[in-house]
Amino acid sequence: MALPRKAAPAELRQTAWTMEEERFAALCESVLRTLKTGDRNKECIDVMRQLCVILLLSPRTLMPPLEMVEQLLVVTGHATQGPPRLRLLCGLALRLCCPSRTVNITTLDSPVEQKQIPFLLPLLHAQGTRFSILTQHLPQIIKWIITPETDGDLRIAAIALLSRVSADFPDFLEEGQVQTLSAVFTELLLRVSTAAATNPYNRQLFASPPKQMTYLTEVDGSRSRDFFTIFSMGKFYSADQVMNMQVFSQLTAWLEMHYVPSTGSAAAAAASVVVAGAGDATNDGGYGSCSTNTARASTATVVGGSDAALLSGGDVNAIQSDRVTAPLPTPFRDAIVDYCLRLIDQNLGAPSDERALPVLDRLALQAGVMEALHILGILCKLDVHIVPRVFATVKRLFAKSSHSNPHLYLSLIKFVVFHGD
Repeated sequence: MALPRKAAPAELRQTAWTMEEERFAALCESVLRTLKTGDRNKECIDVMRQLCVILLLSPRTLMPPLEMVEQLLVVTGHATQGPPRLRLLCGLALRLCCPSRTVNITTLDSPVEQKQIPFLLPLLHAQGTRFSILTQHLPQIIKWIITPETDGDLRIAAIALLSRVSADFPDFLEEGQVQTLSAVFTELLLRVSTAAATNPYNRQLFASPPKQMTYLTEVDGSRSRDFFTIFSMGKFYSADQVMNMQVFSQLTAWLEMHYVPSTGSAAAAAASVVVAGAGDATNDGGYGSCSTNTARASTATVVGGSDAALLSGGDVNAIQSDRVTAPLPTPFRDAIVDYCLRLIDQNLGAPSDERALPVLDRLALQAGVMEALHILGILCKLDVHIVPRVFATVKRLFAKSSHSNPHLYLSLIKFVVFHGD
């Protein structure tokens, strides 16, 4: 069965809902034949896009034959097998089939090139813990993260995978692994250069190096000082700077997963992205684990709509068990406090006239400071001795804030109410 090259969305949706095993087998045969021709042009990309839509919309579980799965794995993991868009579509088709025993990634070592591994890592997350594939590769993933010499794109992909896995399966990491990764996160928070990255799209073979180093800027346009944060402005960012943003965006989830004592509810806000805000208030001051529904919704957002219960084998309780929390390392705690206070200082240094900043910059400043306040609230709950260190800065922010920014104002009021004594 071959679909039209330009199938309409309504036609694809109807095809997905009425797809039978025989028709799907014929479609897979057509796709496999297209992939084997070696002529992986736009037509091949269109066919793969249609296959992904059908796998996504079908109310039944459709599993391609083993030969096609193996071919999709080959295309996904090798740069010579086609353009990046095609390889991403092949990887997406495999993820939509997971968890499945046939999608088996046997090795991430040589001869697999490090630069190609980021295409394969999302498959490990989609497989979950059901077939021990993720467990098999976990030591290698952690090794990539803690080794500075690892390719930058691979470290970025490994950190993204680890944050998702940790959110979906909070008991997956051992305490020693958590503390090792926290030490790496400490370095990534405070030891990243403020030098501006070069244009990665500049392909001039004989381009002369810049006469002097350029730096990122503060919100007010002055040269960035101290250390890099998510508020350091620039056109391009290095791999270390991207990882710095990653670490900050997952701090809430990381702290609540591994350092906040469990209350038996689901494993905290799985996707603590910068725009997540301050979260839901609870009877412990709004800084404990969130409700089951909130955690499941956040998890679904991070993994692109997949369900946490499915990834854990269909058992919701698999992500609700009581956890043994690790002691929060002092260097890690101090690094987080310094980073969050630096964000607040950068916000205080922003132009007083909000109209001087683009709308997206104003929203980013607000969301980043709200996240910093929420993280500081978690740390103050874990260690009340931190409160005097941060309260003066929070009071300065409170004095500057206005009622025209209600979300930030409420976050400040919450912090002052729970930690003002």
